[in-house]
Amino acid sequence: MTIVSNPSGATLRSKVLVFSRNLAAASGQVAYTGVGFRGTAIILIGTDNAQLVSVGVGDVQVATASIVRRYNSAIPEYSYRGATASELGIIWVTNSDYHEIDLVSFDNDGFTLNYTKVGAPTGTAVLAALVLAVQ
Repeated sequence: MTIVSNPSGATLRSKVLVFSRNLAAASGQVAYTGVGFRGTAIILIGTDNAQLVSVGVGDVQVATASIVRRYNSAIPEYSYRGATASELGIIWVTNSDYHEIDLVSFDNDGFTLNYTKVGAPTGTAVLAALVLAVQ
């Protein structure tokens, strides 16, 4: 059974990268390599390994959106920061301590992210990126 007709002969390429981010690090851009091609879309999933899950999507026009869910065990309660149209993701440690993540570019062998540090977050985030390209 054919689910997708592909008369152009284009192929879908994909690659998953897993990496970490020291949350005490300063704001700035980081280039990630090892993808093997220039992507056209990205799905980024991140966690602080404790209370947070952040999911974001971005495309070749560097248009991004993200949804974040955080559990505060001290209260306890869940918080949401949903459907932001400008961030690929956010590693949200507290309401005043977090890293915003923006997609800067797709590069020949990967992509570049910009991290904006707000407050004084600590810990290490683990992120996984699914990079896609139609070629």
